[in-house]
Amino acid sequence: MAAQHPKNRQKPLRIHAQIAAQHPENRRKSLRTRPDRGAQQLVFLLCRDKVGDVFPVTDFPEVGPDTGRGIGQERKSLRMTSAGTTEISSSVAHLKERWDTLNSLERAKEISNIKHKEGLSNRQLAIQLGHNESLLRRALKSAQAPPLDQILARTGRISENKLLRRSKEAAAELAAKKREAVELERTKAAQEGCKQICAWLEQESLAPVAGVEVVDEARRQLAHAEQYGKLPPGKAPEGTPVAEIIQRTRPAESLKAQVELVAWYAEWLALWAYYAWPEFVTRHRTLNMALNRLEKE
Repeated sequence: MAAQHPKNRQKPLRIHAQIAAQHPENRRKSLRTRPDRGAQQLVFLLCRDKVGDVFPVTDFPEVGPDTGRGIGQERKSLRMTSAGTTEISSSVAHLKERWDTLNSLERAKEISNIKHKEGLSNRQLAIQLGHNESLLRRALKSAQAPPLDQILARTGRISENKLLRRSKEAAAELAAKKREAVELERTKAAQEGCKQICAWLEQESLAPVAGVEVVDEARRQLAHAEQYGKLPPGKAPEGTPVAEIIQRTRPAESLKAQVELVAWYAEWLALWAYYAWPEFVTRHRTLNMALNRLEKE
């Protein structure tokens, strides 16, 4: 009885309709039969079929049981004896004997050498030393303090707790500087990209009014593709000029007769902007700058 309910009968019909709409022939027909807004949404998906030939997808090695980070190292480093206990190397045993006589900087140096030589993680080494993993992290973090503070700690002029605080302050300051540098780089890239978009629109003889519609529609297409995981595959080789990316992502001329001109140019802009600025924040900021500039003209 439940299968005869009207709502239950409609579900498979909608599913079959979605599957049929995904067929290449039906997708091309829908461009001519759907409203203009629907055609604008479908044109991005249609052009995705050929994007792989523009910038082929890079092959990445598969992550297997011996290629994952730390997994292969763990199998290599945790050697078991016939009695079922973990075999401890001479360097680990030596550090274990001298642990209480070393300061945090000396411990950090020994820990780093053993991790590099034995391929152990903090957790594995802590187990073999018989100490809490937090002690190892504390020692390693102290070694990241500024050189002057490390000298003061070695001579006993500042405590290890103060050395650790200064290490954290230095790390926070360095992270803030890195964020500022990244933001500055993004802003410069967006300003340059804004000029490139406006120059491209002018080269294609598109007025600022039409340019506003093209950029806005390109933003919408990219947002839709990002939301539903339909971004183009592959990426442009590093150092590829923007002019070359623009030419290689140009949609087929035959699509001009099937969709609105704004949708055709928006498709083109969405593609070359995606490959020219693969980083999301820079790309989003670039398109927003271009849109704001065009609206003022």
